[in-house]
Amino acid sequence: MAFPFGSSFLASLLLMFLFVTSSYGMSSTKIADICSRTLNHSFCLDVLRSTHRKPDLDLRGLAQITLDLASSNATKTINLLHSLIKQTKSPQLRESYTSCSQNYDTLIGDLDQAKKYLSSGDHSGVNVITAGVLAEISDCKERFEEPLVDPSTLPKKNQDLENICTIILVISNVLSQ
Repeated sequence: MAFPFGSSFLASLLLMFLFVTSSYGMSSTKIADICSRTLNHSFCLDVLRSTHRKPDLDLRGLAQITLDLASSNATKTINLLHSLIKQTKSPQLRESYTSCSQNYDTLIGDLDQAKKYLSSGDHSGVNVITAGVLAEISDCKERFEEPLVDPSTLPKKNQDLENICTIILVISNVLSQ
């Protein structure tokens, strides 16, 4: 059966299809590669799959979105900490929450600095700052080691932010190459 269209039309159609599908967000292979380097592969896939479908989103754009997500998460967590400081009856928990809020004050400033580094193209700076954010999270988490147990949602929020930051570390490492 002969097609009424010439082979150049079909070739053009195929090229257009390939261009449109390849420019629509990052590839699943690239996302899988990034996530394979993180601490929590499935968390990373969930986060990046929900953000990478934006047209023309490149790795730098993905880093920006992930930094924004980290900042949002950190802001919500410090608000939780302020609430917990006011509500808790335990002096030990209050002290730990207060110390954690100081960690979060620091890391929120660090995340703002990481955004500036990303905007200026300093991907190594993003990496160094994000490592500092992870250290602040770790310091917060250590305040609740045995025998002090935190009954709030803070441990999950700490873990989520830690997972988001490992994604930022991987992306900034890839961008630095």
